[in-house]
Amino acid sequence: MKRGALAAWLSMLVFGATARAQTLSVNDQVSAGAGMTDNPGFRSDQVRAAQGTPGLDAFGNVGNVLTLGVAGAESSHHLSYTFGATRYLRQGGQSFMNHALQWTSMFQLSERLVLTLGAGVRYLATNAAQLQAEAMAGVFEARPSGNYRLFSLSAGQGLVWNISNQWGVKQGVSVTVPIPVGSSTLLERGVSGAVDLAVSRTWTVAAVRGTLRAGGARPFAHTDTMLPPEMATRRLPHFVEPLVGLNYLFTPTLSADAAGGVVFSRRDVGAPWHYGPAGSVGLTWNRLPGSAMVGAYRSATTSLWLPTILVTSGVRGSVGYQIGERQPLMLSAFGSYSVGRTVSSGDAVQRKAVHYVTGLGAAFSPTMRYDLRIVGGYFFALQKGSGQGELAAFNDVRQNVFSLGVSAGFPSDAPPF
Repeated sequence: MKRGALAAWLSMLVFGATARAQTLSVNDQVSAGAGMTDNPGFRSDQVRAAQGTPGLDAFGNVGNVLTLGVAGAESSHHLSYTFGATRYLRQGGQSFMNHALQWTSMFQLSERLVLTLGAGVRYLATNAAQLQAEAMAGVFEARPSGNYRLFSLSAGQGLVWNISNQWGVKQGVSVTVPIPVGSSTLLERGVSGAVDLAVSRTWTVAAVRGTLRAGGARPFAHTDTMLPPEMATRRLPHFVEPLVGLNYLFTPTLSADAAGGVVFSRRDVGAPWHYGPAGSVGLTWNRLPGSAMVGAYRSATTSLWLPTILVTSGVRGSVGYQIGERQPLMLSAFGSYSVGRTVSSGDAVQRKAVHYVTGLGAAFSPTMRYDLRIVGGYFFALQKGSGQGELAAFNDVRQNVFSLGVSAGFPSDAPPF
């Protein structure tokens, strides 16, 4: 079968017969690397003290992201599959494979109305290589200590209505279903979701917005008698968070964003409401060869690992510097500190997790062809968990990771050199 015929057959198979009049794209990103860590299993300080510290362990990993896309005049569709595998030299039991399948579709309903739909399924584990990859991508989240594995189902919907050149409305819905597998008995099964609504008004150098966020979680009844009684009781923690925000462009390279409001939360229907300040503030500077970002926030969030609501406060920042143009070397550093408290427990002071991460990174591109990159970095994480209630699996953990790898993308539209 010729390549064009194969492409048309794949597009019809995945996206329907109407794809015959659309453009098909296939992209593949591959990566491989190696590294070393002092805590491959993300084990808690208590477990390491009781069982002894095995010392440094080397690992190797491979990854692949395959994306199939179909684009037309009024819609576009993307289906991607992500695979990652890590193998440890001394502790084979800590090795793992990650899988993720994600579908996203965008529909131009009218000149000013755009609808987005998406759904995905992931299989992931707490693991040194995975944690570093997420941190380098800007994801900072407390998580269970130990070698936990989890299926995660997700779905989302978004709507953008550009009423005029100045006024706009955005709406979104997201749902996540965590499903622990194996021996992950301290992780709850359940479902969590959130709804967002925003109205904005823009000018040449400024924009104001009003947002309303609401969300909730429904843990399923637990059958494990070793867990605290509160974890075996059905409940519905939820929150409401209205905010008013401002974005201002001081110069083409310097911008600021600030938002303020109140977060209302309670542990169950009929329980008393708790309220406190919510919002964020951030400053971004981007002018080659340098870039920097710093910000602080307080907001209610859902957790990837648990069907619960966390009110999280934190600060984060990053800096970057590029050396060279034809063969650029990108240097970066980042840091984050956050404190998350559950709203579904009567004693919120004890039900909290403190998460601190920092890291250094470097990426060298010897050629623009195939988006070839050589990437190295260092990552440190320190987590202080309550180890109680819903956060029974969240304990004190510390971890250092060093890594070096290479990645490339296919096909390539860049010139050879």
